Amino acid sequence: MAEAICPVCSSEMKPLFSKLLLKKYKVPYQQCSHCRFVQTASPYWLEEAYEEAISEYDVGLLRRNLRFSGTLIPYFNLLMGPEDRGLDVSGGYGIFTRLMRDKGFDFYTTDPYCKNIFAKGFEPGLEFKALVFTLFEALEHVENPLAFLQAQIEKWQAEYFVISAEPYLDEAPDSEWWYLMPESGQHISFFHPDTFKEIAKHIGWHHLALDGKLQLFSKNRLPRKIKQLCRNDAKSRKLRSEILMERKGLSFTQRDHDMLKQSS
Repeated sequence: MAEAICPVCSSEMKPLFSKLLLKKYKVPYQQCSHCRFVQTASPYWLEEAYEEAISEYDVGLLRRNLRFSGTLIPYFNLLMGPEDRGLDVSGGYGIFTRLMRDKGFDFYTTDPYCKNIFAKGFEPGLEFKALVFTLFEALEHVENPLAFLQAQIEKWQAEYFVISAEPYLDEAPDSEWWYLMPESGQHISFFHPDTFKEIAKHIGWHHLALDGKLQLFSKNRLPRKIKQLCRNDAKSRKLRSEILMERKGLSFTQRDHDMLKQSS
């Protein structure tokens, strides 16, 4: 595999190892010498890998959505007003959007490759704008993550976005790292914490790691309470508890049911 240029920071990428993808294609991986972004060779096998939009190996789908919705409710409560809308990009079956609407957040979902099952009727229209968009377990599937994020920011006119990814923390990922998921052939891009910092630097936004998997990016400086929520201390726990109490009774579930019933 010839040396390539990193799509995140334009530095040189160097060879790492090779893996057998879809149990038949021997594919080399490279790592950026600066931001540690890791990527496969140009993914010629993707059409075959996406015969099913969501891999049968993604057994953590429901647990992940439950965890992310629970974690993000306090943050979105501070960032979003009653009139603000959110959008789950690459939202799959619409699970996260349904969970957020059940908690009173005006969320929508979009995914051109997967059927929306749980959030029907809540897809973005032509003039749709979102204050915040989420992108969960999706950047691993994208060949140029920086360009993809920039396109989403421009399209939805967002001021915040949250991504989830399973970053590696060492100098380089182990060739047997489970998150490579060569069996599915769908994961082609991989991230180090330095990669997220480089993305924020390139787009000129603020960045805050909410936990090991969730990364928040903000066009403007984040409120003090947002940073306080990231701390695992008594003040943080008290603030979370207060916010969760504020959200009680704000569910859109019944309203959505009535709206869908009337429009059917």
